[in-house]
Amino acid sequence: MVFFEGHIVFTLPEIRKRFNKTVFIDTDMDIALIRRIRRDVESRGRSVNDVLSDYEKYVRPSAQALMGIKSNFDLLVNNIDYDMSLDKMHRWLKKEVDLK
Repeated sequence: MVFFEGHIVFTLPEIRKRFNKTVFIDTDMDIALIRRIRRDVESRGRSVNDVLSDYEKYVRPSAQALMGIKSNFDLLVNNIDYDMSLDKMHRWLKKEVDLK
């Protein structure tokens, strides 16, 4: 079993069809922005203006491009409640690949 993390590659149908199972971990855009600001300011020493500029220029357009392909994934998990999301993925994986 191989896990692949990344979302941009899944916008390409010829790549997406090569995967046996796919999981999309979704996060509301406002929560993603809050998390990005906290992480980049606290851990990476970036200014809020720089984070917002990159978000507006690169991150938001990429995320919007993914909105149309969510229905192509085998499992969609909303990443608001970490424990609930993890439990949902674990139950699904257990059923799909017979994990013990």
